[in-house]
Amino acid sequence: MKCPHCKKETGQRTSAQNRALHLWLSMKAKQCRDAGINPRQVLEKTIELEMTDEQMKEFWRSVQKALYKTKSTKELSKHEQIEQIAEHLNRFFAENFNLEGVEFPDIHAVGGMCGKKSCPKC
Repeated sequence: MKCPHCKKETGQRTSAQNRALHLWLSMKAKQCRDAGINPRQVLEKTIELEMTDEQMKEFWRSVQKALYKTKSTKELSKHEQIEQIAEHLNRFFAENFNLEGVEFPDIHAVGGMCGKKSCPKC
């Protein structure tokens, strides 16, 4: 993927993309907490836990593994892959828990896309 501003090829996601991913996970976990949704309801487990960022990341990883056969979020090389996983999770929580989708953060809002200091937009 190329930065739309400086055209630098980004390849593996940048630290800004990683921050955006973790910000989204945090926002989605907070949304679940605010709605009273706990991991037991999601996984049909019997233990009562509060939804945390780490638990949301585990849900993320299960979708990621199913779609891309990868274990780590670092193995996602395209922003489209990240958006697709976010869309799957948003749809799951909308259909099963009546939660609105959490928009994925704008990459420039969390520190840029390409990470190149000379990029005028990053």
